[in-house]
Amino acid sequence: MNTANIRYREMAEIIIRKMREEDWCAV
Repeated sequence: MNTANIRYREMAEIIIRKMREEDWCAV
């Protein structure tokens, strides 16, 4: 369970970073 939680957190961070990068490009 702990490992799955860490993996989910990593994926969420990557998605957030990608979205932030897209926002920066849009600006």
